[in-house]
Amino acid sequence: MFGRGFMDDDEDPQAAFGLGFTSRFGGLSAYDMDDDDVVHSNMTAYSAYGDSDVVIENPIFSKRRLGFKPPPSTTINQVSNINLKEVIRVVCAGGFSFIALSNGKIIRRAIAGADNDAEINPFPKKKEGQCTLERIFVDPTATHMIVCASVADGHESFYIFLGEGKHTPIILNVIKRRRITAIGWNPFARPSSPATQAFLIGDAQGCVFEMEINQNDHIGHQIFILSDTPSEITSIHLDVQQSSKIGTRYYIILACARRFLEYMGPPGTEGRCFESILNRHELTEYLIAGGQEAPPLDRACLSIFQRHPTPTEAMAWMTPLGIYVGSFDFHNAIRDESTAIPSFNVVPYNPRSAAPASEEDIPVSSQLLEFHVLLLYPHHIRAICTLNNKQVMEEKLPNAAGTFRGITRDFSTEVTLCYSEKTIYEIDSSNETRDLWRLMMDKGNFEAALDYCTTPQEKDEVQAAHANHLFENREFDQAALAFAKTDVPFETVALKFLDKQEETSLRTFLLDKLRRLSPSERMQSALLTSWLVELYLNDLDGFQAASDSRQYESTMSELKTFLQKEAARSTLHHETVVDLIQSHGNMEVLLFFAELHKQFNVVIQHYIQDGNSKKALQVLRRVGKEQPNLLYQFAAELIQSQPQELISLCKSITSVDPRELIPAFVRHQQKHGAHPSAARHIIDYLTEVVEIHGSTDTAIHNYLISLYISLKERDSLLDFIKKQLAKKEPYFDPKYALRLCLENDQKEACVAIYSFMTLYEEAIETALKVNLDMAIDQAKSVNNNLDFIDQAREKQLWLRIAKHVITVEDHIPRAMDLLKHNILKIEDILPLFHDFKIIDPFQKNIQKSLETYNQEIQQLKESMERSTASARSIRADIIQLNKRMECVQGVMVCGICDYPLLSRPFFLFPCRHAFHKDCLSREVAQYLPPSQSRKIKRLQQQLDDLDRQSPRSQQDVLRLQGELDNITGRDCIVCGEIAIELIDKPFIAKENLEEYIESWSMGGVDIDFGADELFGVQVQAPIMESFT
Repeated sequence: MFGRGFMDDDEDPQAAFGLGFTSRFGGLSAYDMDDDDVVHSNMTAYSAYGDSDVVIENPIFSKRRLGFKPPPSTTINQVSNINLKEVIRVVCAGGFSFIALSNGKIIRRAIAGADNDAEINPFPKKKEGQCTLERIFVDPTATHMIVCASVADGHESFYIFLGEGKHTPIILNVIKRRRITAIGWNPFARPSSPATQAFLIGDAQGCVFEMEINQNDHIGHQIFILSDTPSEITSIHLDVQQSSKIGTRYYIILACARRFLEYMGPPGTEGRCFESILNRHELTEYLIAGGQEAPPLDRACLSIFQRHPTPTEAMAWMTPLGIYVGSFDFHNAIRDESTAIPSFNVVPYNPRSAAPASEEDIPVSSQLLEFHVLLLYPHHIRAICTLNNKQVMEEKLPNAAGTFRGITRDFSTEVTLCYSEKTIYEIDSSNETRDLWRLMMDKGNFEAALDYCTTPQEKDEVQAAHANHLFENREFDQAALAFAKTDVPFETVALKFLDKQEETSLRTFLLDKLRRLSPSERMQSALLTSWLVELYLNDLDGFQAASDSRQYESTMSELKTFLQKEAARSTLHHETVVDLIQSHGNMEVLLFFAELHKQFNVVIQHYIQDGNSKKALQVLRRVGKEQPNLLYQFAAELIQSQPQELISLCKSITSVDPRELIPAFVRHQQKHGAHPSAARHIIDYLTEVVEIHGSTDTAIHNYLISLYISLKERDSLLDFIKKQLAKKEPYFDPKYALRLCLENDQKEACVAIYSFMTLYEEAIETALKVNLDMAIDQAKSVNNNLDFIDQAREKQLWLRIAKHVITVEDHIPRAMDLLKHNILKIEDILPLFHDFKIIDPFQKNIQKSLETYNQEIQQLKESMERSTASARSIRADIIQLNKRMECVQGVMVCGICDYPLLSRPFFLFPCRHAFHKDCLSREVAQYLPPSQSRKIKRLQQQLDDLDRQSPRSQQDVLRLQGELDNITGRDCIVCGEIAIELIDKPFIAKENLEEYIESWSMGGVDIDFGADELFGVQVQAPIMESFT
């Protein structure tokens, strides 16, 4: 059976209707059901599981009719006709309900029913009979009331103090003739105090007034008006936030028929507390559905949810498109000066229909609860969950109750009333949370879910889900506590913590698990022992932070005993454990473990970080022979503080590889620079390695060069380089050394390296920057290496020297001395002299040169005569070739396409190979340079574009065809130059070779780029068929 969703107190519970189905065996609740599953009041209840055991639950909402009786006053008792005292409006506040009747009277009734009803006359005696009651507004403390009534010339408003004494109405002249539609009461107003504090009043013209009333005195004025078309202000909400940092901030919402606006700011001056807030730019202006065209909704009221006396938590705003529900976030709003409602949930009026809301779907009033919104219609009421927009209740109200007009809620007593002109119903929402435990659990709000649980089974399910959630979020301590409260098997919990390496609750469990592992399960043992070390270290950190020395020493003793056990020693991964200990900074454990497992690198690292390099060297002296890698690891740190001692240690250990020390020395040099003392010791050590021990390692020689350069020892560098270059092959990298020398202006060394690399031009240029004699020596040394230099290159070297002597030094005698080396002649250096230079010093050299030229001219003349005779002979051969002819037979075919040769224009070469012109053009284009290929394509395109009918075009065709023939018919493609150039190219391109080979193993060629063109086989064809 279904539990009731909405039940009258005087009806039979078994005959109740509504929603609320829950099965203990997995049946649907109201929040699990789709919209189509909603059960209406006129539907027959059914079970989802037939005759299965289904639990009947209490309804989510229920209603009871209030036993309203007018107070024993002559005024009310004289009214016998019920129509004369219809209920106009009901307001709940401060534990009271205020019922406005059509006869102009207001009944105040305690919601708890402890006090007798009281009658309030809202109008002064002189106004009785002249006013028609329209609206009443009561502050949350039920201390102040404002009544709006219509009169002959408009509207008037009256204030009534509801505290002790007479309830005498006071006319509010400030808002005379204004129809009051909304009031925002000041939260600072104290209960039973006659002072209202400043509050806000909104009217039907979109004006906002600020007013303050104290007993019979009141002050007020208009402070704001909507800037656009006047619109009725349907609701005003006024809230306040206070803190020591920001002081007081008022938060205001103005709700209208089509929009509502947010404002926030500090209070203004006395008497104008809110004017500065409203006249500043609003935080947010919300339009219906983001500005969609929608008709205004006159009853677009604002509904607030609040747990008294805490601040407001959420709001609901009625619009033509649905109810906008949002939660307040004042903290971020104040911090960022932004909206206090970060997001909205648009709750549809009719969740069962996807169509836009019609006029019938829009309720006459609504009330926001903690998790639901109640929608009141003239003859039925509907409840929708704001968490998932699912309808959880809909009930038709009795026709005898009349047409319902509104719904109201008192936050201090959490009582909700709905009323018609005849009846007032109290809606009991105490069971609102019936199915919320599951919904909250699914959303991850487990604390709230526990609060809403009513059975042990529900609590166990929530606690198990909460524990799993905490575990997944790595909150292991809380998860352990939560799991302890559930019936989840211990093995499952233990495995979960093992997987996540929980640090506190699993140490005992892990020790027990380790003891039960077999010797063959070494991987599991290694994992568990590593986790146990981490757990011990965490406990030690906690005891040390808490200054609990007794627990610290006890745990330390346990840890050392554990580490000394064979199970731990044989399975622990040493590097992992060292990293764990170092991460916790426990040096006592670190040194103990390192000594236990002979991990001296950890000990040395500790001493270095502690600034005790002497102790680190002592450890190295003790273990350096067995573990020379420790020297390589820590040399960079020790060379800075103890350079001499470290180098002495390296010399004393013969097993040390100097090459392995270089990275450490380089790291030191990069970090601290070339410290002279350290660098000098390194040079001495490496020099001994090179000269005495005969090392040929390139890295050592390169590093020695860099050290010489860093210390600016020019002579030592030059001597070292020359000694190495004197060998057949130097042991250093010449390019690397040259780059270093160039960067550090070591010109002499650069000259030597350039000369070794046969870069004689660069050597001469660099030598000239040093001195002339060095350049001349370099030019002379060229003769010793005739494999890399010819006479012309040698001459250019001497010319460069001569140019330097003449143009830079202007030393003529020295320039003449250069001629003695028999490389340069006077005519070579004459262009280097100034035009007006006196030639007396080199007159003889000029005469000698002229005689030599006469001899060379005679030789050239004889050579020209021989060339002329050869040209005549070649010309005669050409004439004979032009007369040569070949006979073309009809059976001849093109050498490319195998079609008859005479079918199209063709080329016939002297070698008897014949090809169609178009075939030859396509084939030749593959082997021509890119420029020639592009030219062929361009000529072919021009031929295609010409109009062959015009005479001029025919001339262009002949011209273009001739150019194309000159390129394609220049040579035979089979036996000409193209074939000769292709002789060293493979038949299959290198990039396609692997794929071609693989195609044989697959039994066929299956490639995308034209295997038939590349390999002469058919795509997807078997290999044997392709070659037959």
